[in-house]
Amino acid sequence: MTIQGRYISSAQAIWRLNAYTTHEEKPAVMMLPYHLEGHHRVSFQARLTSQQIAAAVETQSSVFLDWMEYNSKNADGRDLLYSDFPLFYTHVKKKGWQMRKKGHTIGRMLVAVPIQGEHFYLRTLLTIKRGATSYRDLYTINGVSYDFPSAACRAAGLTFDDSEWISLFDGIKDSSSASSLRQTFASALLHSHINDHQQIWDRFKTAFSDDCPRRLLIAGETFNPPPFDWSNEQCRYDLGLWLLGDNLRDLNLDWARARLMGPAHKWTVRQNNVFLEDALNFDRIAEQAYVNESIAAFSPGQ
Repeated sequence: MTIQGRYISSAQAIWRLNAYTTHEEKPAVMMLPYHLEGHHRVSFQARLTSQQIAAAVETQSSVFLDWMEYNSKNADGRDLLYSDFPLFYTHVKKKGWQMRKKGHTIGRMLVAVPIQGEHFYLRTLLTIKRGATSYRDLYTINGVSYDFPSAACRAAGLTFDDSEWISLFDGIKDSSSASSLRQTFASALLHSHINDHQQIWDRFKTAFSDDCPRRLLIAGETFNPPPFDWSNEQCRYDLGLWLLGDNLRDLNLDWARARLMGPAHKWTVRQNNVFLEDALNFDRIAEQAYVNESIAAFSPGQ
C-alpha cells in the first residue's frame, strides 16, 4: 500500500490501525536543569505587588535547589553525582527529592557551551562534585571556597590553559593590523573555547590597541575627551576596548557574555543605524514647503 508516495507494509499498517505503541524509551530519561545562584525560573501573577512577588520568589524552588537541600538534610545520597541522582531518587513537585521505590531513570544534564561563561563551568563542576549541600559547598575545592564556578574548575584542574591562543596571537601580532587582531579576538570569543578572556586581552592589549595612538592624534577632536588625569596608556587601552566593542556588537555579544571588563570611558556617541540617522537628519521647514508646493500643483481631480 502506498500513501502520499510512501510505501507502508501490511505489518506496519495493521500495527498502526490497532494503535499499538510505535515508540518506547526505556529506561526513562530525566532532563536535569541547573543554574547559577538566584537564576532559577519562577512564576507569579502580574497583579501581585512587589512585596508579594518577592515573597513568592523566595518560596519557589527548582529541581537543582531541591537536590542540594536533600543533601543538606540527608547523608544517604551524598556519594552520588547530580546526574546519577535520578537512578535512586525521584523528584516530586513541591515535595522535592524522595527515595525511589521502583524502577529507575537516567539523568541527563542540559548541554552548556563555553560562550555561556559561568553557566558552562557550573555544569563542568557538577561532573565531579558529589553530594553538594549548597552553592558554597559546590564551589569548595580541597577546603578552599571560591566565588565562581570557573575559579573552582580551575582549582580542580578541569580547565586547560590558553597556550594555543597565546601562541596564535604571538605569531600574528607583528604582521597583522590592530583592527584585524581585534576582529580575530572577537570571533574567537564567540566561536572558540578560551578559558580566561581577560588574560588574553591583558597580555596582548598593546598589539590590540596599536592603532589607537594615531587615532587619538588624527581624530582626537571627534572623541569625547577622557578624564584629565588619564595617562596616554590608559587612553590607548580604553579606546582599544571601545573599538573591540564594535566587533563584539557585530557578533551580538555584550561585555558580560564576552567575560571582559568593558571600556571605562564613552569615547564617541554610537549610531545604532547610520541609514536611519541620515534619514532623520532633514530640514523640516524645507520639506514642509516642498509638500505644500506639491499639493498646490495638484489638479482638482487628484
